[in-house]
Amino acid sequence: MKQDRARSDPVPLGRDGIRAAPEGRDAQSATRSVVTPQSFEPLDQLDLEIAAALQIQARATWRQIAVAVGSNEHTVRRRGKRLLDSGIVRTTVIMDSILIEVRGLLQFTCGPVHALAVGRALAKRGDVRFVALVTGPFDVVAEILAPTSRDLARVILEELPAIPGISGTTTETVLRTFKTSYDWSREILGERAASLDQPPFTDVKVDPASLDGIDRRLVDRLRVDGRTSIADLASSCGVTESLARRRLEHLLSRSGVRPIALVDPHVLGYDVELLLWLRVDLACLGQVAAALAARREVRYISATSGYRDLVCEVILRHQSDAYDFFTTVLATLPGIRQVDTASELVTLKRAYFQVVGSGAGLESADG
Repeated sequence: MKQDRARSDPVPLGRDGIRAAPEGRDAQSATRSVVTPQSFEPLDQLDLEIAAALQIQARATWRQIAVAVGSNEHTVRRRGKRLLDSGIVRTTVIMDSILIEVRGLLQFTCGPVHALAVGRALAKRGDVRFVALVTGPFDVVAEILAPTSRDLARVILEELPAIPGISGTTTETVLRTFKTSYDWSREILGERAASLDQPPFTDVKVDPASLDGIDRRLVDRLRVDGRTSIADLASSCGVTESLARRRLEHLLSRSGVRPIALVDPHVLGYDVELLLWLRVDLACLGQVAAALAARREVRYISATSGYRDLVCEVILRHQSDAYDFFTTVLATLPGIRQVDTASELVTLKRAYFQVVGSGAGLESADG
């Protein structure tokens, strides 16, 4: 990387991640953003390895990362901060263990003329966590979180039809998430990745009411920047550093808060992002889900009710890898009766971060 690039400043979301605080729901309308990688120069090998290290452990120290990538701490710190400041890598936290919502995966048909406009309208919603334009049987896919099934029904039946261009909607309710992973790029580091490994994440359910005002402020700050230092966390929350450290350790170890690093797969050389909808014999559903969750290239897999039984997101380097995945992985699993596939063309929103400028060059698709 040859020069510094401007960072898109995020806007704090408040308490929207902790639904036990009703007053926080209005904060959903705030927008966090990440710039697109389309104009960035290709990363060199050290940049790639630093980005992969951050995906493995988003809050790793620069010294830990330096050891993993085999470079000196000063260089790694400078390179890493440049990746973060440019928006190529963004850090945040996820907290599905705390959320009490109903999660819906929605597939929209709207035709290529309206797909971008529909996707952007969905991305602006505070209750939407993920939006992508896709190929295949649908045009746009989104994940929406609602407090109850009744609220989700209201959104689907009353609010979404008001978005111009939508001609059809298919809905699935997430019953169980088997995997949500962000370290799919660890092969860039090879065996050195093991030095950054942490104990397996335990997805324990947490009563949101058990989190007090300090916890909530810590979470709010971490959602904007998952690598916020202890000193900055303490300052923003008005507490001592020792208290901020103890509370953070509790949030990360026993309250289901998980730091993650977001990187566009194409920046790291992964050119294929697939969404798969699987119809599976119910007797084999758990076995199939576990087998797919064990695969590094599988970023996400959930059991759903509705259109299909399992929804799976896969990240691969090349199209030829997709063929191998279908013929040597899916074909060997018992009970799979049907697979519908879509390629993710443009991701407009992930983990509540809007991708600024995503869809550049597609403006004609607005009609």
